[in-house]
Amino acid sequence: MILQARSNHYDLLLSNFAVSLVGWMATAAGVLHFQDAFEGHYYQASLIALLHTFTLLTISPTILGVLYQLLPVVVEGRLGSRTLAWTTSLIWWSGATGFVISRLFHPALMPVFAGLLFTAILTLIVQLIWTTGKGHWNSLAVQVLAATVWLLVMSVSGALMASGYYPVSAMRFLQWHAWTGVLGWFSLMIVALGTRLVPMFMLSHVSDGWARVSGFILVIAPVILFGEAVLEERGFALAVLLLVLASYAGFCLYLIQCIRKRMRRKLESPMLLFFSSFLFPLLSLALIWGSLLPVGLLESSMESYSLAFAAMILILLGFVGSATLGMGFKILPFMSWMALQSGGGRTGGVPLPQDIGLRWIPGIIFFVYPGSVLALASGVLFPTIRLVGAVGLIVSIALYSFYFIHLLLFLLRRRVP
Repeated sequence: MILQARSNHYDLLLSNFAVSLVGWMATAAGVLHFQDAFEGHYYQASLIALLHTFTLLTISPTILGVLYQLLPVVVEGRLGSRTLAWTTSLIWWSGATGFVISRLFHPALMPVFAGLLFTAILTLIVQLIWTTGKGHWNSLAVQVLAATVWLLVMSVSGALMASGYYPVSAMRFLQWHAWTGVLGWFSLMIVALGTRLVPMFMLSHVSDGWARVSGFILVIAPVILFGEAVLEERGFALAVLLLVLASYAGFCLYLIQCIRKRMRRKLESPMLLFFSSFLFPLLSLALIWGSLLPVGLLESSMESYSLAFAAMILILLGFVGSATLGMGFKILPFMSWMALQSGGGRTGGVPLPQDIGLRWIPGIIFFVYPGSVLALASGVLFPTIRLVGAVGLIVSIALYSFYFIHLLLFLLRRRVP
């Protein structure tokens, strides 16, 4: 059993997932609306707003919801404060929403909402330390705290860029800011939380040695990336690429161990979506390697930027998005089952997790969503297929929305406490 009933923070989980769903809808609508922006340089107001919609309003609330539920289990303690957790969530939702809207329509207000996000991160760090203090420190708790610290560093670097201060060249500092988020926040959180969730859902008993190696590399990756931004040496950049590749490969070895030693023989669509998400970093890193080629080997410097932009689509929408959706399709029914167990349901027995939610929807999204991401990434270089990717993303999020609403109605009928 992952949690005792007294430790069930289902309301926090569900609320953050609901906000994340709004973010998914806004991201899908933005991709469809701002298609033409994919043809130019990626440093445009519309694309930057779209990027922050996905990172701040879509994925980060999901991480918050899962953290409040899972961290007490990881440290074998209790959540530090539910009041603080709600405060952090509300501040984050307000800051993220305001930041994205002001980025598009009123940039002068961005510092206000950036301040809210900074405050939310500080309260989250307090929550993590408080919760761990009620249990005990371990490698996963350290990884979670390190990821949150990198999120704090990201907010500081974003404030520096907004004020016009760049420790290194503007474009390299922007790239460092973006990849610190990808590696230090999203990837590290996926590795840390996945190390606990994957064996739980698959009933696997394996050593987490490879997962620890992967997490350690991701913890130090932003520091090494900053060195690359300062030196501006292609040889050093390629070495960094190999290091990042080693991190993803290490966690893939851990996942393979979990698959080979699982007691639950059937690989369901949500887990397949999560596992397949780790193919996207390989494609992304290959494109980044291509963008590092001398400009003379490419048609123009704009082609180099296009490769880098396509790589970012693959790593964010592809890797982070697929991993989040896949694990979300497992977490939502399981935690709904836990909530029903704690309240006893309205009448009769409590259905099993696999009977909560529409099982056919993850099966469709497993094919449609990755395909739409590949089409969007390819559409950066080949505009004719960009619309296919945008429509595929709309279909995927529409199905996910239907899944989530159906789950809510099911729980309301059961009168979850």
